[in-house]
Amino acid sequence: MGMQLGIVGKPNVGKSTFFNAATDAHAEIANYPFTTIDANRGVMYIRTPCPCKDFKLKCTPHNSKCVNGTRFVSIEAIDVAGLVPDAHKGKGLGNKFLDDLRQAHALIHIVDASGSTDEEGNPCGSGTYDPLKDIEFLEKEITYWLFDIVKKSWEKIARQCELEDKKVDRMLAEKLTGLGIKEEHITSVLRKINLDASRPSKWTDDELLKLADHIRKISKPMIIAFNKCDKALDSLMAKMNDLKDYIINPTSAEGELALNNAAEKKLIDYTPGSNDFKILKKDELADKLLNNYQLCDSCLGRLFRQVSKGTTNKQKGELFRNNLKYEKETKDCWLCEGLLNEILHFVDIISDKLEEYEFDTFLIGSKIDEDILEREQELQDFTKSENTEPIKMEINREIGKILEKKLGKTVDFEKPNITAVIDTAFDVVNLQIRSLFIYGRYKKLKRGIPQTKWPCRICRGKGCKTCSNTGKTYDTSVEELISKRVLELTKGSGESFHGSGREDVDALMLGNGRPFVLEIKNPKIRNIDLSLFKRESNTHTQDIIEISNLRFSDKNEVARIKNAEFRKTYRVTIESEKPINKEKLKEAAQILLGKTIKQFTPTRVAHRRANKIREKKIYNCSIESVEDTRAKLTIETESGTYIKELISGDGGKTTPNISEMIDTPCKVKELDVIEIKGE
Repeated sequence: MGMQLGIVGKPNVGKSTFFNAATDAHAEIANYPFTTIDANRGVMYIRTPCPCKDFKLKCTPHNSKCVNGTRFVSIEAIDVAGLVPDAHKGKGLGNKFLDDLRQAHALIHIVDASGSTDEEGNPCGSGTYDPLKDIEFLEKEITYWLFDIVKKSWEKIARQCELEDKKVDRMLAEKLTGLGIKEEHITSVLRKINLDASRPSKWTDDELLKLADHIRKISKPMIIAFNKCDKALDSLMAKMNDLKDYIINPTSAEGELALNNAAEKKLIDYTPGSNDFKILKKDELADKLLNNYQLCDSCLGRLFRQVSKGTTNKQKGELFRNNLKYEKETKDCWLCEGLLNEILHFVDIISDKLEEYEFDTFLIGSKIDEDILEREQELQDFTKSENTEPIKMEINREIGKILEKKLGKTVDFEKPNITAVIDTAFDVVNLQIRSLFIYGRYKKLKRGIPQTKWPCRICRGKGCKTCSNTGKTYDTSVEELISKRVLELTKGSGESFHGSGREDVDALMLGNGRPFVLEIKNPKIRNIDLSLFKRESNTHTQDIIEISNLRFSDKNEVARIKNAEFRKTYRVTIESEKPINKEKLKEAAQILLGKTIKQFTPTRVAHRRANKIREKKIYNCSIESVEDTRAKLTIETESGTYIKELISGDGGKTTPNISEMIDTPCKVKELDVIEIKGE
């Protein structure tokens, strides 16, 4: 077995599925990047007519196999880890990928024709990524890989060729021999691109890159497999016509693997790579299914989920019915009772429900009558089939396919803007709307305002005399002032405010502002003008709240800013009952520089914080001014430091503390956050 074929492509495009379908190996398959880490190796076959048919002889080949007059010639296949952009620089599993390709004589590039994976192989909405980009970047990565190998030794090679009168094509071949590249490859390329072989030291990097690109083309010829063609939009499949210089084949590796599995289980008679198959055990299948149940073609086809991928269940049902020579489809299906004929009706109901919402991606769910689900389970138990598709899945898929075309929107299985769930028994649609997240920073320019809504402690938000029936301790908050206009613009039903920490109610938030993420729940409008919102909000809350750095975000950023531990710089005005000793205060500031303090849960927050000792580092402490009983300090601390207690000591709960260090009880008169670092 001399020839080796590399199966290449970015992660998560179906390389391992293709490998399993084309060989007898069993590589791991999953819907996430880098499932394959170590190269899988197996034997695949090229189909060619076998002479045994012409000579009417029994064929017993030693280095291949013959199936029904078709000779399968063996080739070693290498399924390597996925390649991502900048792999030649070591990104992803790049170096390992490229090393695995060294001995491949030719390549099959598996491309996700459905456009449902981004450039790094992460799932995205079907049709949202251009598969032609993958061809360009993969060729570029292999070219740069070859270029880097040549470039490392190029000065030495060029000098030897000119001083020792050695042939440059032979020297390059010796350098690249471990990659399966031969001298004749390089000789052919040098002629084609017209490089002066007598003066290689004069070749530029651009010429070396061109040389590497042509060596790749001649030494690693490539076939493009447009995989997942059964899931691809017509517009994406049409892109195959734009690739004039490639051998291109539309493929469905998943479908081929399913047919191979069905043939292995003796369900069908199928020769790998054939255009059709033949159902086995006709009498048994007919007796179990069509003789015992009245089924529509769709319900029949769903029983053979892994057979003939790329066709609808209805088409599969028709195929089975015709092959088994049974009458045409029954109108009274025992299983679905005509439910599958109501797909267009469900589409109309969902379309009407979605009319008032703005969205780019969606997903369909359904609730099926329990009687139908019980009959479905009975049928599965009766046939003992492992390859059935639930009726719910078919309804969801068929509604989704129609709505994609009707609405011009994309089905997204990962993070849809809206999920519509249809109750098929009562024609009721429930919408699950993904929240809209907006990142920004805010400054608080007025004291006495909490960050978030603060329910009245007496009535807990219900409304009472103490809170003037507002249900709130404070009239407004940063959250309410920022979210009011956004809720109007998005027509959302509510919001949640997520800040990266919080300042005290009586503290100002200055400097570059505090990071926050505003979550809008159930928005009807998603694409709002953030510049307009910022301008309107800042005008409305002038001298109170100022927002900046707005951009759309996601739920992951909420966790990020919540868990972040940004350093904070404070300006603190402290006050004492007697004059403050400036020298002692300077000494205290010096001692605190780089000091780790211990803070037991402060008295003022003990009702809402766990009782424990927290260790916090003071990075910097400097004195701005000292005037009689007042002083102004600038303090830079670790996130979560209680500044007021650092000054007062809180009855010994924070040690060391400034009051203790200067032998004068002090308290914070004013506290401002002037910088949050690290964002």
